Amino acid sequence: MKKKRIFLYVFSAFGLAFSIIMMGQEEILIEKIKTQSSALKIISSRREQTPFQISKEDNLNTELVSLPRVSDLKNLNEHEIHHTPEIILKGASVVGRIHNNAEQLPSKRHEAMLFFKNCLEDENIAIAIRAVCLNKVYTLIPKWRIPILIEEDKISLELKELAKELF
Repeated sequence: MKKKRIFLYVFSAFGLAFSIIMMGQEEILIEKIKTQSSALKIISSRREQTPFQISKEDNLNTELVSLPRVSDLKNLNEHEIHHTPEIILKGASVVGRIHNNAEQLPSKRHEAMLFFKNCLEDENIAIAIRAVCLNKVYTLIPKWRIPILIEEDKISLELKELAKELF
């Protein structure tokens, strides 16, 4: 159980780190993780990305479905278990791009907040990504002033603790 919790904390921390990078705060994050080799990989992947546009037709359902599932984590190899798996980095990238787009376009904030809500409530999504989404909701409700009703029974104590670790 302790290994699982540590594993989830590591994923959550990297998810938050990737989200911070997506918000353009690279310098702050680099100071915190400059001893980790993954920093350069994360920064270079940000520069290769194309701008993200939220489409009204799919209401971010495509992006929600693309997030890593719990079942995806069961298929990780030995190397991926001890490092941040690519699927977690990609999932964090999706969350970060949605946040970044909503920051730049306030008209997209309600839709982004609904995405974060759906993400954190979906028990099939990897808990590391759900924790990042819950953290977004906790921090963005007061900032964006968009109230969102969350189903508390879908948020485990473990998920809440992981999200709090990201503050």
